[in-house]
Amino acid sequence: MAEAAKDPRIAAALAATERMDPAILAHDEAGFSAVFTDDAVVNNPFNRIARKKDAIHNLKTGLIDYATLDRRIEYAAARGPHDGC
Repeated sequence: MAEAAKDPRIAAALAATERMDPAILAHDEAGFSAVFTDDAVVNNPFNRIARKKDAIHNLKTGLIDYATLDRRIEYAAARGPHDGC
């Protein structure tokens, strides 16, 4: 993982995750929203895919409501070219 984190794209994704988790726990809608690009798609706790607006809605309405959060990233890699990154 340390070697992968030398890639600026992976480092940025890992840094975003480090900002996301405290925002989730604090119910910080603005901080949570700032982590995502407008076209982001994520897996949610309901085993479904959610777009940014849906993920923010789930946090805002309390559907995402964690007392604790333990994230373990076991693997990170870039896939293909990403222009503008």
